[in-house]
Amino acid sequence: TSLSHLMLGSNNFMGQLPSNLSSCTNLKVFTANANKFNGSLDVVRFDQFLMLENLDLNSNAFVGSIPPSLTKCVALKSINFAKNKLSGTIPSSLYQLKNLTTFLLSSNNLNGSIRSLDGSEHLVKVILSMNVFNETLSNTMQGFTNLQFLSLNNIGLRGSIPEWLRISTKLQVLDLSWNNLTGSIPSWIGSFPHLFYLDLSNNAFSGNIPPELFSLLALINPDNNLTGLQLVVNNLAIEQELDAQELQYAQVSDLAPSIYLSHNHLKGSIPSQIGAFGLLLDMDLSFNNLSGNMPETISNMTDLESLDLSYNSLTGGIPSSLTKLTFLVDFNVSYNQLEGLIPLGNRFSTFANKSYEGNPRLCGAPLPFPCENDVNPNSSSSRRKILIIATDILEPIGVVIGYVGVLVGWLTWKLTRRKIG
Repeated sequence: TSLSHLMLGSNNFMGQLPSNLSSCTNLKVFTANANKFNGSLDVVRFDQFLMLENLDLNSNAFVGSIPPSLTKCVALKSINFAKNKLSGTIPSSLYQLKNLTTFLLSSNNLNGSIRSLDGSEHLVKVILSMNVFNETLSNTMQGFTNLQFLSLNNIGLRGSIPEWLRISTKLQVLDLSWNNLTGSIPSWIGSFPHLFYLDLSNNAFSGNIPPELFSLLALINPDNNLTGLQLVVNNLAIEQELDAQELQYAQVSDLAPSIYLSHNHLKGSIPSQIGAFGLLLDMDLSFNNLSGNMPETISNMTDLESLDLSYNSLTGGIPSSLTKLTFLVDFNVSYNQLEGLIPLGNRFSTFANKSYEGNPRLCGAPLPFPCENDVNPNSSSSRRKILIIATDILEPIGVVIGYVGVLVGWLTWKLTRRKIG
């Protein structure tokens, strides 16, 4: 009974948890993740674990509900039940766990309401993704002043982004993707000083992209160094298995600074303030109703590696200044209304046709048709024009030189004959 640490993770253990585990009343750490355990968690009397701080049972096959007795574990700091087959609701008394900072329930069959977390002032990391809550977000919840990581993706949420979220000024990661959220993107999201990862994709947000969004300090880098962001990122290191398909997260430092707003109903132009994001690596605004020109200021996003503006209604040309983005690996502006010559140079020499298709008025390499009045000396059409011009100039010169050569030869022959004779 003096056992304080029991770590059984990453084995092939099967069956139910032993009921006599409840006799280990001095447990502080219990991990049994990545096994083949099944059955109900009710076989264990969690109310006996008054010293338990870390409980990790993720990646098993547990069924049934979250035991209400869990709320008696007053010392609990971290609960991880992700990737199981749990159902039912979150215990409404969970807020009583004043030491709880990490709560991970993703990839289960939970329903009910996230209002069960109402009043949880000490939570730092919450991941409830891939469940079936199917509820309208409440605007009256309280707490969450210490929240740094919130993932509620793919749980059937409706309504708009709640006003209570604005008090979570320590947020670094916010993922509300793959829901049915509506309304506009609040301008106050841009006031979070530490937010560097925002995913609002695959919802039904409408209206314009607020210019204030591009005031996120963690993505602005006036000195062109990473120090500021690294301090923010390293402030919260959380151990969790990375699984892109189910949007599981490892350490916060494993997440690239990103903004994902794709697959919504956003309209209007892309704010020129976007250029302030010198630390952003990934930007996806695809599948919206955005219009107007591509801002020249995008060329100031010097760390950008991926930019997707496809399936919008953007007009005008692709700014040639974008060739300054030397880290750009993925670029997609397909299916817009862009026109003119595609820039060449640096990374733009590596992008394939699919980056530009669906823009019938775009021209130049890598597309198979040239531009009219093409002035780019590197394009195939310009090289062809240069060759034609050179031929037009050199051909008469060659004729003249040929006539001169014949004349000189004839005169030499005449003079030679005169001397010999």
